[in-house]
Amino acid sequence: MSSRFLETVHDMVIDLKDKRSRKKLDLFKAFTKVKVDAGEILKMNRDIEDRHRQLMEALGIFTALRVQVVDKTTKATEVKLDVTKSCVEATKATADATKTTVDATKATVDATKTDVETLLTDVDAHAILQLPTVAFVASSVHNPCLQGTREAVLNTIWQWADDDTSGKPIFWLCDIAGSGKSTVAMTARATKHLPPTNSARP
Repeated sequence: MSSRFLETVHDMVIDLKDKRSRKKLDLFKAFTKVKVDAGEILKMNRDIEDRHRQLMEALGIFTALRVQVVDKTTKATEVKLDVTKSCVEATKATADATKTTVDATKATVDATKTDVETLLTDVDAHAILQLPTVAFVASSVHNPCLQGTREAVLNTIWQWADDDTSGKPIFWLCDIAGSGKSTVAMTARATKHLPPTNSARP
């Protein structure tokens, strides 16, 4: 309903009230005025009903358009949510694939490391086998103890060798380097036929 129509209706109502308030009307004029007033009221009622119908039609169209807009917005939001969900799932799948690739790469690195270590061991073993063989006997560089020297140490070794109940399977010769441990060991072995010596401990 336009504001102009409302103003017109308002003016008509005021005018009708003014006409009724005039008391100096004769009977005939008053009767005629009642007919005129009733006609004007009926016309005003028709105008109001017509404007009300127009308002309701406009309101119906407006409501239908708003419903369409809301429906389109809802559908667009649902599509965006579906796209977002698909993107999240794709990102998750990519992350899983990346993790699998990282795990596979780590396994490959570990396998390569093992292969390199094996290869280095094989190379070292092969290099050792390529070295020239040197015949060396430790006793060949040691002269036996001179007669009458180191007798106390030799007697201790021989007693240990003859004592099967000592419970000590190894006899340790301990002294500083160059003190003659190897010479004593070679002399004790040559004299008593002791088991071979593996090393002398400083």
